[in-house]
Amino acid sequence: MVDMFVKDARECIEVETLYGAGFNPLDKIDHETLRRYLGHGVRKVKVVVLPLPFLIYLKQLIELRELYGEKYGIDVEFYTINLKEERLVPMSEVIDQLRENLVRKELKTCDFDQEHPKVLHGQVS
Repeated sequence: MVDMFVKDARECIEVETLYGAGFNPLDKIDHETLRRYLGHGVRKVKVVVLPLPFLIYLKQLIELRELYGEKYGIDVEFYTINLKEERLVPMSEVIDQLRENLVRKELKTCDFDQEHPKVLHGQVS
């Protein structure tokens, strides 16, 4: 059953908790959520995934998005929830935030390298 269908846009919106989805929860998104739209004229599927599973399976969600876009011509967009701001966050924004935080962390590590080279090279007694 579709969680929400926007008839004029031929767009579906699904909310997946992935609770009780078995050994590989992404099989549920692939086989039960997305594949049911093949051959039905659906152009876009928006899938909302809770934050923790979203981050755990981010790489696989990206792969599913690309597969359905390239192979089946369905635009799949994944979102997660920002509970503090009470809004949906698109995958692209999550990826940008992760990149930004990783760059910031790398810069801090580089600063540490410059300030404490003996610690990093085992020269501290």
